[in-house]
Amino acid sequence: MPILKLAALAMALICLPGCFDYEAELTLRSDGSGQARFSLYLPAQAQTGWEEPLVARIVSPEADRRQIRENGRLLLREEAAFRFLGNLTAHRIKWNLSFLDSGFLGLGGHTYKLTTTVINSENIPSDRTVPPGLQAKPALNPNLPHDESGLAALALRVRAAGSHSIIIRQNLPGEVEEADSIFLGDYEVTPEIKANQVSWRLPLAMLVAQDVRYNLTFSCVFQGDYRPRPGLAEAWASRLPPAAPAKAEAAPEKRESGL
Repeated sequence: MPILKLAALAMALICLPGCFDYEAELTLRSDGSGQARFSLYLPAQAQTGWEEPLVARIVSPEADRRQIRENGRLLLREEAAFRFLGNLTAHRIKWNLSFLDSGFLGLGGHTYKLTTTVINSENIPSDRTVPPGLQAKPALNPNLPHDESGLAALALRVRAAGSHSIIIRQNLPGEVEEADSIFLGDYEVTPEIKANQVSWRLPLAMLVAQDVRYNLTFSCVFQGDYRPRPGLAEAWASRLPPAAPAKAEAAPEKRESGL
């Protein structure tokens, strides 16, 4: 089925149609170590695997990848443990940790901010002061169709997405104090906070309906004790794989002048 093939690519664009659920989860410990886990849930009859483009997200460290058929669905799960965030490299998703405050006279608990950025094929323009998805009154999406056939096709894609969702989850070495909401057009995704965990559930139908093509940023603030020193750069941000080199244009064919 074409929809199931598209679902295998959905982690690149996070808004393609299909009958699937997707979870991206990061666990960070106070010593700097942690684990990244990606889970893609598909119908049991789906014909896809790790060889599909961008289904395998983790580049390094070496990931454990499994395909499990259970409860009428196919689960593709990959996970990898890392010593520091800087040892983690993944396609089109990045985590950044920053130090905010040490409390009154340095006596209180330390406060940190963790940001997850899901990167689409169309990057955020560098001159934007507020990333798309965080503005209070988002502008209308110019990519949405206006003609009757385009609107009908979009309605079919939204219907195919059904009640499926994409979940971004962060498990942290301290209690979460606050987290940003995400706006998909006029739809607000409110984070769910449970002690040291925060998660955002993005309805797939809303991602499709709003034709989301921009990067999405998920941020939270937590208080705890992150032990790696601030100067240890590899403990504060994961990595993206190097960008593929642009293909050089073919040189124009030389012709003899005959003179």
